[in-house]
Amino acid sequence: MAENLRNGMHLLFTNNTLHSLAGSELYVYDMALELQRRGHRVSCFTLNPGLIADKLREQGISVATSVEEMQALPLPDLIHAHHRLEARLAASCFPQVPIVYACLGPFHPLEQPGLDRGLFTRFLAISQDVKANMVCYQQILAEKISVIPNFVDLSRFTAVRPLSKKPRRVLLLTNYFKTEGIVEKACKIAGDLELKAIGIPNGAVWNVEDYLDWADVVVTSARGALQALAMGRAVVVYRPTGSDGLLTPANFEASFYHNFSGRAFARHFDAATMAGEITSYKPAEVQELQERIRSEFSLPRAADSLLQLYQQTIDEYCQQWPAPLEAIRYRLILGELGRFLTGFKHQDNQKAGFIFTLGDFGKAIYELQPHQKELLQFLEDSVSEINNQQEARHTLEVHTNRLSARLRELEIYTGQLEYDLEQASVKTRWLESQNQELLTENAWLKQSMESVQAELQALLRTRVVRFTGAVGKVWKTIKPGHS
Repeated sequence: MAENLRNGMHLLFTNNTLHSLAGSELYVYDMALELQRRGHRVSCFTLNPGLIADKLREQGISVATSVEEMQALPLPDLIHAHHRLEARLAASCFPQVPIVYACLGPFHPLEQPGLDRGLFTRFLAISQDVKANMVCYQQILAEKISVIPNFVDLSRFTAVRPLSKKPRRVLLLTNYFKTEGIVEKACKIAGDLELKAIGIPNGAVWNVEDYLDWADVVVTSARGALQALAMGRAVVVYRPTGSDGLLTPANFEASFYHNFSGRAFARHFDAATMAGEITSYKPAEVQELQERIRSEFSLPRAADSLLQLYQQTIDEYCQQWPAPLEAIRYRLILGELGRFLTGFKHQDNQKAGFIFTLGDFGKAIYELQPHQKELLQFLEDSVSEINNQQEARHTLEVHTNRLSARLRELEIYTGQLEYDLEQASVKTRWLESQNQELLTENAWLKQSMESVQAELQALLRTRVVRFTGAVGKVWKTIKPGHS
């Protein structure tokens, strides 16, 4: 394996779909091409091909879309797995190959690897909060998880037009919701700013960089935030489930910890607040963030980190599964696949019960077959909406826990403040008492001073009279002789 690594590996990526212009699909596309440029052979496996699969094939990358096609691929040196079903199917085809399981999101069930039973050698998390969720909810050892953040293909995402000093154009870049009231109203409040929207609900486009170059402010999340910052655009991290607001050097780390998902602060905006976020960027701060992104989040840098992780995975796999233990490894993989497949039994029971309940109305199912594509799309949209609601519920729970902790802090602070106020009130009453005593003493001193002054004046008048009389007597005595 070490020899293969030096001469170029054969890497197999698995993904739930290579159809849409979405997060994991574009992650695979960009990284597969980068690793191919470095001399490695790259193949992909998905059960749902489409646009991204076609573009990969155009670049000379093999894309298997069935288990049979995957089995026909040359033996990989390593499997970079996304999504739990595809990962286990790849393991069943290549049981002697080490696997890195990559988790790009903290909540979606398809993203989660499941309990660690030894099927995967190492794990990759896209952010620190994803790693924390894998440790907490998937019970994976933290030391087996490497965090390699998202990345930007700087050869594509480089600005031509400089950022305006004041915002004139706003781009909504999202795969999660359509152009909706808050952003539109905010642009009007901010001075009738131009607004465009791209992304799956609003119309997906390949040339995202052209739209980013057009904009001054980009309302987005996750990888879109990195792409916009790399082009020197102000970014407002926003989803209806929660927002981090305008990214600045001050809040960048907190938002980055949660992959710019809005979970860091989970703020909820009205149109006026959103307008304030859109119009408050400072070009110098945007430039500072741009320089950081282009320095730390480039595609080549992420590829370097991945290759180091691949080497570590291969080394650990060779130590954990030497040749004499291959039979145990095979049983582990088959057992893990069996455990996973048993989860479908409950779904089959539900379907059977549903058909039995329909009775004669079961014929209606066949009448709907010509519209199955539309129905499947509706079901996918419904599942996506449920997942978004689950994410929102989790975000709400996190926000509620933070709020409860904050309220407890405020209660302690309020109690301390009430105690301090009571002490201050006691001190104030004492000072008032002291002040009253001083006023009384001052009045007494003033009265005493007036009495003393009166006595001095009376004494002075008496002495003057006496002095004058004495002088008169002396004058009378010496006057005759003087004459």
